[in-house]
Amino acid sequence: MKLRLARRAVGDAVVVAVEGELDLFTAPFLRDEVRDAIKLDGSRLILDLTALSFMDSSGLSVLIEAWRLATGEGGGVSLAAPQAPV
Repeated sequence: MKLRLARRAVGDAVVVAVEGELDLFTAPFLRDEVRDAIKLDGSRLILDLTALSFMDSSGLSVLIEAWRLATGEGGGVSLAAPQAPV
């Protein structure tokens, strides 16, 4: 399994569930999903990392960009349930 993403609204926030591996090849998919989520669903973003098994520096770069985008719109980013390897 490489990467699976699912987005849903929860109250006034948007949750993006990230499953699999986040690396150089899959990071652009999460980047696009985060941009769309903030643009279309609002700037309060929760990244559910419960099922994320691996993340390299490319993934970290996406998390930083998500934070910059969300805070620039008056919101923020929360990381939910990151696992030890992440």
